[in-house]
Amino acid sequence: MKNKIPVYVAIFAAAIITGVFLYSGMGTALRSFKPDIRGVITEITFDGNTGNILVEETADTGLQFDKASVYLTNDTVYYKDGKKMAKSPGLLAKGMTVEVQITGTVRESYPVQVDARIVNILTAGK
Repeated sequence: MKNKIPVYVAIFAAAIITGVFLYSGMGTALRSFKPDIRGVITEITFDGNTGNILVEETADTGLQFDKASVYLTNDTVYYKDGKKMAKSPGLLAKGMTVEVQITGTVRESYPVQVDARIVNILTAGK
């Protein structure tokens, strides 16, 4: 029985470390994401690793904005159907459906101008 105790301790420690890793947000799944706008990219421009997209609702989503000029910064994080992707606005294209969570800063105009914290690309059927 004494020989099995270190094995059980190692398994328990591995389970705890895995749980902490996943709970801390270091995993690749998108958790507790609340988009501020969901719509289609109607315009897109890039300048290296940063850029700008115009996102417009196609149906009433009940979210904060119906149209937004979204700035893609070096800090923007990209997901596709909730799975983390490479950090590149090159993943985006005109006509894609996306959800965007903003950083909180809103430049007043219409459409609003915001910085993207998270962009989640939705594939067909979502």
